[in-house]
Amino acid sequence: MAVFKLDNVEDLYEIGSVLGSGHFGQVREVRERATDVLWAGKFLKLKKGAGSRLGLERKSVEKEVEILQSLQHQNIMALKDVFESRAEVVLIVELLCFSPSVSAPEIINYEPLGTAADMWSIGVITYIFLSGLSPFQGETDEETLRNIVAMKYEFEPHYFSQTSNMAKDFIQKLLVKDQSERMTAEECLIHPWIKPLNRTQIAKRNRSSINMKNFKKFNARRKWKMSFNMVSACNRFCRLQLLCKARGPEQQELRDCESDQEDTGTKPASLLRRRLSSSS
Repeated sequence: MAVFKLDNVEDLYEIGSVLGSGHFGQVREVRERATDVLWAGKFLKLKKGAGSRLGLERKSVEKEVEILQSLQHQNIMALKDVFESRAEVVLIVELLCFSPSVSAPEIINYEPLGTAADMWSIGVITYIFLSGLSPFQGETDEETLRNIVAMKYEFEPHYFSQTSNMAKDFIQKLLVKDQSERMTAEECLIHPWIKPLNRTQIAKRNRSSINMKNFKKFNARRKWKMSFNMVSACNRFCRLQLLCKARGPEQQELRDCESDQEDTGTKPASLLRRRLSSSS
């Protein structure tokens, strides 16, 4: 049976920026106040009544929660907490350590996944091979995620001057936000750029080659960023350890007293603040 908490999520987690959004809610970065650890908060709108068209049915959310709470595996997204109010359910889940630049919109929005997500990644990788650039790359991971959700990319003439329209068409049919409209593996194999039907198509395919010079630059930037992120994570962990050691027993007693205080009031303003921050 799914276990839901009636606590106010903002009492235990600091709500951060929006990572993605879908038909029934949005995913936000959240920081656990007690440990300073980052998680992802999946805010799901619930249907107000049987006749309502907006939101999810509570039963469908319960089913997802039951599955996640019953499974414990290193390759399965960990579920930490579940909070419930009259308007929404909030799932606190593991902040997926994926590479943002090749992630499909459904991954960012924590929607059900299938092989279509892999096809999206093939489209991104093909784009990178032909240009040495990442189609949705932003200055930060957050900007990259926003570019993916907004489908913000283009074929810059400077980098695609030697790329055929067939190759661009192959990429465009993979970088489709609607999973059902995205090209499948079977369709990829018979695409004219992969399987040309005549000499003209063969000639056009041969024009589209891997831009090794730009690709090496892209790979070098990627490795540097990975190293930077690893060092930053280690430094953050060390600071957190020092902070925990510096906290004296008096602070612990104070936290225990605060946790014992009963908070029976509701906080409708917190939900309003979150909506205002997402619209700004």
